[in-house]
Amino acid sequence: MSSSPKMYEFHPDTHPSYLAPLLSLLRTRLPVSIPLYRRIQFAHFTPPTRLILSFEPSYLATASPHPPQEPWLIAYSDPDRGPETQIFLHGSWEVAHPTQPNHDSDTIPTDTPSPEQDEHVIALLRAFITHVRDSNLYHPSHQTPDMAARVAAALGPAGRATVNGGKDVAGRVKHHALLGAVHEATARVLRGFGILDPEFVDGEMEIGGMPERYNKWVFDLRGREGEGNVELPEGLRWGEVRERDFWIVRGRTGIPRQDRTLRMLPSVAIYPVAEGRRENEVEPIAWTFLGVDSSLTTLHVEEEYRGRGLAKKLARMVWKQHLHLYVDKYVEEGVKVDERWAHADVALSNGPSNGVCKSLGGYTHWADYWFRADLDKI
Repeated sequence: MSSSPKMYEFHPDTHPSYLAPLLSLLRTRLPVSIPLYRRIQFAHFTPPTRLILSFEPSYLATASPHPPQEPWLIAYSDPDRGPETQIFLHGSWEVAHPTQPNHDSDTIPTDTPSPEQDEHVIALLRAFITHVRDSNLYHPSHQTPDMAARVAAALGPAGRATVNGGKDVAGRVKHHALLGAVHEATARVLRGFGILDPEFVDGEMEIGGMPERYNKWVFDLRGREGEGNVELPEGLRWGEVRERDFWIVRGRTGIPRQDRTLRMLPSVAIYPVAEGRRENEVEPIAWTFLGVDSSLTTLHVEEEYRGRGLAKKLARMVWKQHLHLYVDKYVEEGVKVDERWAHADVALSNGPSNGVCKSLGGYTHWADYWFRADLDKI
């Protein structure tokens, strides 16, 4: 290609009129675009939040926009969310690979391109990573004291000197960004750039070079089992996860969760009925949240309560009570959008959780990854 593709960016609060048409475009790509689609719907924008496009934002102001020329890319970037997921993106080359031909959705793209061999896709992703690097918003010198403290706490004592000094063990300034729910096709291209932080490489893979692989489970809740029976067995009651119980949640997951993130996420929890105790003195025995991208996240049932179908009830209840918080956030094209997509990311090694997703009527047509990029290696 003769020149590098150009990237454009804007803050959602500066151009709020762009959000509805942007979501309308991404809706035509559901369910493949769902992580980015829901992340924009969730909002909670911060000062460094940027929406990054490979086409001019003014395209979104046209009355009846046709899809931009392919390939195209849209990304949500927020360095302030570190050390948790900071970037969600969707490219027009990302597709599903149906394994259930009887699935009745007509919105899933079914072609199977090879983006890692497409010079246009490669150039577009290289331009995107370069744009993020050159913005310097992810450089340690731009970290607020609050963010530096959060990253240090997540890394633990061994990492605090690294964070406070802004350097890795080799003395090189760290300039990283964490990309989440990266579609497998896009992840392969990014791996080819040699920018993956070695700490994120899955050491158990026979052919290395990639992070841990996740199944992307998709649920179409319209008229399906997803929001079925939520009645609890005798002796249990519904509630929400209280801030006082965040320490329990963190102790049951290997994925770092910040209190400030848990505070803003919708949740449901199951509690034993208090016998002779006040309800606020009883700890939850099961819980789940909807993530910033509405994914079913941190689903957990204490061991002595397993085998009673509580995990499925948790999923149904959190969708029933809270999915509308994302779907109803923006009215697209002057009308309320009628869609009930839900999703989850489950490591291939997590057999029980994959089983729960399948029993809920979910299906998985592609894999995704969490990808920590060393921006200075592009």
